[in-house]
Amino acid sequence: MSTLLTAGQRAQLQSTLLLQRRELEREFNLQLGEDTSRVEHASAALASQEDEPAHRADRDVDLARSDLTLQSLRAIDAALERLEQPDYGFCQDCGQPIAFDRLRLNPQSLCCTGCQTEREQQGAGQAQRHTL
Repeated sequence: MSTLLTAGQRAQLQSTLLLQRRELEREFNLQLGEDTSRVEHASAALASQEDEPAHRADRDVDLARSDLTLQSLRAIDAALERLEQPDYGFCQDCGQPIAFDRLRLNPQSLCCTGCQTEREQQGAGQAQRHTL
């Protein structure tokens, strides 16, 4: 299976991914502080227990934000690895090419718009069944 993406399109997507990665790393470092590891950051938040409920909520928000940032960084790294493969840009579900405009906006996309919509509808249906 060969890709329909040109070398120029692949270079543009790689540039976008690398830019996103730099921005997320900067955000992550700002969340933690330049010289602080995630563990040190959590420990510092645990150590200050003057107003425990407020600190717990702040700590939970900080950890959730850093988790989301790490998850996004992993998705970007995975997309950079996939970009080197000839089947990058093809939907993992149906095998059809993913529109370049979609990849340009979200180079981490694994599925075409149709399959992604179907996944989201299935997920919403499952969530609704669990709440009933």
